[in-house]
Amino acid sequence: MTQHLFSWYTTGFITLLQNYRTLLRRLEAQFAVGETFKHITEPLFQDPTASGRVVGIFFRLGRGLFALAFYLGVSIFYILAAALWALLPVLILVSIVGFFAGSTTTSITNDSADLNSFIEESL
Repeated sequence: MTQHLFSWYTTGFITLLQNYRTLLRRLEAQFAVGETFKHITEPLFQDPTASGRVVGIFFRLGRGLFALAFYLGVSIFYILAAALWALLPVLILVSIVGFFAGSTTTSITNDSADLNSFIEESL
């Protein structure tokens, strides 16, 4: 039984990492950050005028920085998801121990008593 639970837990973590890698590859195919920064000094739409060169630099720089910010957001999301996944067994154990220790029952009983006294005072 424990081997099955451990297998499920590690498989889920590996799947999370593989999904992250796949998503980054798809984002790179969509945004092409490397190619954007590689051609940053080339004029936009092959317009050889000074305005075409200036607009091209700002357009490509903005697009590259947007893509990098998006990559950062996706990476932070996956780091938090991996941390939550890593803490999941600890959180489950803490909730089980807390339940059997009676802390949950005491909290529910106190809340019920507070609710009853509030209702009586209102009437």
